Amino acid sequence: MTRTTNWRTTWRVFRAEMDKIWRPLPLLGALAVLIVGSFFIVNFTYLHNGGEDVVAQSAEFGPVYDAKAQQTVQAELDKAKAAFVADMAASPRATELGITDYAAYEAWTDRMYSEGKDTDPTVMDYVLGLASYRRINGLELIQSQAGISPDALRSQLLGQACYDFRNADGYPCGTLPATVTARIDNIISHYNQRSILQYNVIMTLQDSGKWMLLTATFCAMILTAFPLTRDRQLRMAAVQWASRTGRGIRSTQVLAIGISAALVGLIVGTLWNVWLGAQMRPILGYGIDSAMYRDPAWFDGTILQWLIAYTLTAMLAATACSLITVWIVKAQSNGIRMLLITVPLAAAMACLINFVIGPYLYHFSNPLGGRIPIPGAEAMALAAMLALAAALWAVSARRIRRCELPNN
Repeated sequence: MTRTTNWRTTWRVFRAEMDKIWRPLPLLGALAVLIVGSFFIVNFTYLHNGGEDVVAQSAEFGPVYDAKAQQTVQAELDKAKAAFVADMAASPRATELGITDYAAYEAWTDRMYSEGKDTDPTVMDYVLGLASYRRINGLELIQSQAGISPDALRSQLLGQACYDFRNADGYPCGTLPATVTARIDNIISHYNQRSILQYNVIMTLQDSGKWMLLTATFCAMILTAFPLTRDRQLRMAAVQWASRTGRGIRSTQVLAIGISAALVGLIVGTLWNVWLGAQMRPILGYGIDSAMYRDPAWFDGTILQWLIAYTLTAMLAATACSLITVWIVKAQSNGIRMLLITVPLAAAMACLINFVIGPYLYHFSNPLGGRIPIPGAEAMALAAMLALAAALWAVSARRIRRCELPNN
């Protein structure tokens, strides 16, 4: 009976603490941060580059670049070159110069450049405006990037890894970490399972995802920074700490703060998932390991799985940063003083996520991963911050239990 009563009391205290956190004013502040952050998220989305539908291009030939996809690409390239022949026939100036097909066009431009002559602007402007010409360039790019041999791909990935991990000034580089070479070997072993996701798809995931992490963290910090300072303003802390029972609820307060921060990360991440997932719907099941992108990811997985991974990382970042921030500002009895501490802390957290954790998340080129070549080093760093926050709160709770009254 006593245990049931204690659980009911704890639940009532938890609900009261959640009500203190999820108040209108902090919610409006978090909403304002979300709106501002959304502009940056949208600005770093490149799915319609120069009027081209990058998602449609990525999905056109299927989820993997296998033998069937290669044949389809070649067939489409032949069609595009046939269309180019028809387009050249419609240009009197091109016909006059003997440009009848794509091979003749390439030979003509090469000859002009080698002789140091200017190409005919009438023909050049006409060709550059042709859909068939753009189609040929796109298909040849796929063949040149995705059609290289496994050995050539391995050489390129090793070269990129050498650059990312700064092991040598030139190529071939020195000894790479075993985790790096193991990951490259794994990619090569699944050579025929690579997707042909366009570069802009991966960059959209990375850049808009980084801004999503920043937005989620800021929203969580804004929402959770006020409650304990407000308690001191209303002298609720003195009432709470005047009894052993009151001092014992600090763990419940911290739990409410941590859960609230995680919920904010989940909400912001879910909104980002829904918005970006709707645009990437045709390729959600495609693998992140793209034949069109040479910066290896530490993990396999589909676009959908990576969207979820970003959201989970946002929850971890929001929780860790919020608990550390609230622990630092908890003793402030004045809102202005609290903000004077919170703003520099928010700037420090922004630098951490923007320059260390967030860029190229879970890829070789991530700044933290480039120093600590361990898969998931970014999540481990955030988990370490969360463990630090838990330790700080545990020490504070122990000290509070030994005090009869706070020092105001």
